[in-house]
Amino acid sequence: MSNTFYTPLLLVMLGAMAWLAAITRKFLFNTVTIICGMWFVSVFFASLGLFGIRPYSERALAMIAIGCVGIAMGDLLIRLISQHVYGMDKKQSSLGGNSAYSLNMRALLCFQIFCTVYYALMCAKSFQLLRAGRTFADLRTIYQGYAYTETTLSNFEQAIGNHIAKSFIFIIIPTALIVLFTRREVRYRKTVLILTVLDLCMYTFYTASRMVVMVAVSNALVLMVLYKAHIPKKVLKRMKKMGIVCCIAVVVVTALRATSQSLLGVWETVYAYFSAPLPLMSLWIEKIDASIRPTKGLAFLNGLLSAFDILFKRFNIVIEAHQESSSFISSFETFIPVYGGKKINAFVSAFSYFYLDGREAGVFFFGGVMGMIGGYFEERVQKRPDLLSVLTYILLLQAVVKFLFKWEFASSSYVLAFVYLRLVFVRRRRFVLARVKRNIME
Repeated sequence: MSNTFYTPLLLVMLGAMAWLAAITRKFLFNTVTIICGMWFVSVFFASLGLFGIRPYSERALAMIAIGCVGIAMGDLLIRLISQHVYGMDKKQSSLGGNSAYSLNMRALLCFQIFCTVYYALMCAKSFQLLRAGRTFADLRTIYQGYAYTETTLSNFEQAIGNHIAKSFIFIIIPTALIVLFTRREVRYRKTVLILTVLDLCMYTFYTASRMVVMVAVSNALVLMVLYKAHIPKKVLKRMKKMGIVCCIAVVVVTALRATSQSLLGVWETVYAYFSAPLPLMSLWIEKIDASIRPTKGLAFLNGLLSAFDILFKRFNIVIEAHQESSSFISSFETFIPVYGGKKINAFVSAFSYFYLDGREAGVFFFGGVMGMIGGYFEERVQKRPDLLSVLTYILLLQAVVKFLFKWEFASSSYVLAFVYLRLVFVRRRRFVLARVKRNIME
């Protein structure tokens, strides 16, 4: 493999940053450790040159170094600000304790029922396609817009799926896990847990996607670390069994999708998850330089802007720069030969979005912004772990975990999930009355 000098140098740098962040934060699931650790693994596997992987460039290695340094500096800056401005230097409550909010189980149940009905209808459409001779690989390309232009969904169904149902799935996973882990009695506990498993199964079948299973596993791991002694032993045993089932599900979906010679097999897919971002980012850096000017933050904010696309169309509002940026981001989904004749798509990494916005400066700046966002909520979870902060952090962690593959905030479904998350909480009456009484006494 090429880049024999720069690759080991970058590996040492990434390993050192991940290790230092872990021991100084005393928290394994911090933004710097996760992102640098994932890039360490990715660069290492890409350097092995297995399965005929295409070469990667020195510029891609430089972007990784610049971006990770930006993330680390942003994380350090927000922690210093949090300690000296907001006084978040000492732990002030136990996990979920002294929280002004509690879960609104009725709202959560409504979210789940909506998802159950919607994805049951979508699964029926997927089943019809399978009976007509389509494969699971076709389902993925049709319903995620990768290669086919035809779709069995109306514009209304697509809008409901992208702006409501998928956002609800993002919220349901961590919320249901918290309901599972808590020791005290919770209304509708069994119903919520059953519907969560059903919704995840239907979503996986409908989209032929493994990512939602991986998100659920990562959420469970982080919450198990955060809750520690709060989790009953019976629940831990069940979680281990569910983890095995999830691993089997990922293998089965991968095997069902590997029906085309142009797509990857099971073992190639495992290798691709760790190695593909580097060669794909190398290719897309060249394409960005050759075809589009810096989009100046529009790629970073694409999910937020796309959430208003329906209103833009309704009132004939045209933002050409946003349309150009959004169109180029969609091209990231193009299947490209990476492993000989075998194709892969989408794994361009979040740094490609940042590079689109501002080249090297964009990678450093927006990496710093990501570090600040992640660092702030990690501080809140460790020092002031109220329930709303915990769920916001877990939701944010999805973007951190997927950072190696894509910029999750470019998705309107993901951005809207943060808006809908507030609907799952209700203001605690006792907390409000106590604060009013304290203000009167003062």
